[in-house]
Amino acid sequence: MADALSRLPQYQSTRDIIIQPLVENECCKTIELSNQLKDINLDMLRTAIAQDEWLKKNPSICSYKNGLAWQGSKLYVPDNCRSYVLSICHDAKQAGHFGFLKTLHLAKRQFWWPNMRSTVKTYVKLCRNCAISKPQIGKPMGLLQSVSEPT
Repeated sequence: MADALSRLPQYQSTRDIIIQPLVENECCKTIELSNQLKDINLDMLRTAIAQDEWLKKNPSICSYKNGLAWQGSKLYVPDNCRSYVLSICHDAKQAGHFGFLKTLHLAKRQFWWPNMRSTVKTYVKLCRNCAISKPQIGKPMGLLQSVSEPT
């Protein structure tokens, strides 16, 4: 007796069926975000790297290629460009205003700078949108009570 897997197909469909996911894939978001990170103005970075004080004091930490400083495979981000990189990694629609650790991991994939952890932590802590939408922790406020008139 033949089962469904061993039978020859008898029906041939004349149209292709396209299945689209209802929920956007996390991988697609990451690819879209990494494309956005690639669009960083490299000329602006080259100028900032040439004027960066930290790199002048520590020239042996990074290698240089095409006017950019690299720490291994990660691009060094000068001080005046860090807020722009963090806005892409945290504030962008694809980034989703995630917390400190996810923002740090996203930034660490392609970028490096000294004290990166504390910079990202401060940036996420001071994010206005995150502070507004963050749930309050602690006890709820008590009921209002009227104050008696002084005699």
